[in-house]
Amino acid sequence: MLDERWLTGLGRLRIASHLSASGGAPAWRPVRRAGEGWDFLSHREYMPGDDYRAIDWKALARLDRPYVRVHARESDLLVELALDDSLSMAEPDAGKWAFARQLAACLGVVALTSGERVRLITSSTHASLAAPDARAEPLLRGSHPAALSQLLRALQAVRPGGEVDWGAWAARIVQGAPGPAVTVLISDLLSPVEAVESALQALTLAHRDVVVVHVLSPGEMRPAASGELRLVDVESGQTLAVRLDAPTLARYEALVRDWQGRLAAFARRRRIRYVLVPSEGSAYAAVSVRLREAGVVR
Repeated sequence: MLDERWLTGLGRLRIASHLSASGGAPAWRPVRRAGEGWDFLSHREYMPGDDYRAIDWKALARLDRPYVRVHARESDLLVELALDDSLSMAEPDAGKWAFARQLAACLGVVALTSGERVRLITSSTHASLAAPDARAEPLLRGSHPAALSQLLRALQAVRPGGEVDWGAWAARIVQGAPGPAVTVLISDLLSPVEAVESALQALTLAHRDVVVVHVLSPGEMRPAASGELRLVDVESGQTLAVRLDAPTLARYEALVRDWQGRLAAFARRRRIRYVLVPSEGSAYAAVSVRLREAGVVR
C-alpha cells in the first residue's frame, strides 16, 4: 500500500494541531517533545539539575564532556483517521478509493512516528464478509513497525459499500474516544450538504480539531463524457437521463465550485481546516506538499 521510499519523508513530518497538550487553550503545539520515553532524539550538554542517570557515560569517556541522552516523551494527542468507505468512494473508478486509503496510511505514518495515538474509524455500517474486522477501530501507538503493520492491515481490510449516515458516524467517533482529538476526515462528501455540516458541527462541539480532506477524482470535477447518458447514483440506485453538451458541462462545473465554496466557507466559520485534494498523483505528494501548505502537517 505504501512505497517504502515515502517512509523517510513522512517520518520528518508532524501532525499540526491547535489543541494544547491538555486540550484546553488553543495553541499550535509541538507534537514531538523531549522527556521520558523510549525513542532517542539527540544529545545535549549536561546542565546542573539534570538527572545524572541520563548521562551518556560512553560519550563522556570519548569526549571528556558530560552529555545527556534526550528521548521523545510519549504524546497524549489522539489522531483519528476518519475514512469514508461508502460505495461512492470506489466510483467512478477504483483510483479514488486507492488514493484515499493511501492518504490515510500516510497520515497514520506521520502520527505514529511522532508518538501519537492513532484511531481508525470508517463510515460503514455494512458488514463485509470479506473483511469482518473492518470496523475494529484499532487504537495504535508508537513508531514500532508492528503498529504501522497493524494500521495497514486494518486499512487493507476495509471494502467500500453502502452509504454514509453522517449523524451516526459523528456520534460513533465522539463516543468511541471522548475528549479532545485531531479528527482527519477523508471523504468525497457526496452526501446532502446539510448532513455533512451537521456532523462537522457535532465534532467541533465535542472538542475535536477537525480537518476535512475532500477527495474528488478528476472526472468528478471535470467530466470527460459527453452525449446522451443515463447517470446512476451508485449508493441509492437512482437514475437520471441527461444530455452532456458544453453548456451542461459548464453548468455542472459551476455547481461543483459552488458546492466546494459552501463547504469551505462553513469550515472557516468553525475553525475547521478544509483541503480539496484531487485523487491524482501520489498520496505522498498530497501529504508532503498540499497538506503541508494547508498547515495540516509540518
